[in-house]
Amino acid sequence: MTRLAAALVFVFALPLLAQTSMEKILLPVVVQTPVPGALGSLWKTELDLYYAGSQTLSIEGVDVFCPLPVCPAPPLDQRVELRNVVVRTAGGTLSAFLVVPASLDRDLSVHLRVFDISRTATNRGTDIPVIREAEAWTTPIQLLDVPTAPPFRSLVRIYDFDPREDHTVLINVYKLGVLLETRSVALHPPATVPNTISSPGYAEYDLSHIGDVGTNVRVEIVPLSAGLRFWAMASTTNNDTQHVTLTTP
Repeated sequence: MTRLAAALVFVFALPLLAQTSMEKILLPVVVQTPVPGALGSLWKTELDLYYAGSQTLSIEGVDVFCPLPVCPAPPLDQRVELRNVVVRTAGGTLSAFLVVPASLDRDLSVHLRVFDISRTATNRGTDIPVIREAEAWTTPIQLLDVPTAPPFRSLVRIYDFDPREDHTVLINVYKLGVLLETRSVALHPPATVPNTISSPGYAEYDLSHIGDVGTNVRVEIVPLSAGLRFWAMASTTNNDTQHVTLTTP
């Protein structure tokens, strides 16, 4: 491995969870290899970190490209800024967890954005919320004013902080208080390596079929499984410009 290709690798084993209180940080969308979209779009995410704490910080499952002649040894020391961080995701998943000691969580700033590589001259992309474990919901989430009619298409994305096969939610779609449809949706765990924490459970629900019937709707996501800790958002894409906006709780 050359110096320019050197990487910092931050890993902890699952038994560490029994010794130290750890905090999951949800990255809702992680696209590290550009993915083609409609109208020639090419989608990618970028993750940046800044650690301002006074203690060293270990992060699970993160590789950080280091172009310096001499790369600092892991874990992170205070006041370190890292760009274009590479996240280890489970196969076939588009989301991930960072896992850090809970006592140091607030000293870590995390910035995540998604952008269209083919349009960077005119559009920098969209910031994606990064959700701390303490911010997970256990009560119904309301997503307001979600567009469903052309030129927009919207997708509801739901994330499970404690992935299990039997976790489900109820999705209710309303227009001015009138229930348009209701559907039970399973939150599927990721295909992950045993004894690791890498990705949340996930489900998505396409609202395109509602179209002009709803135009702009309220989407309610109700947890049906006891103790479910989850989060949800709707991503809306303009069919003409491919610009993405998000609706969050």
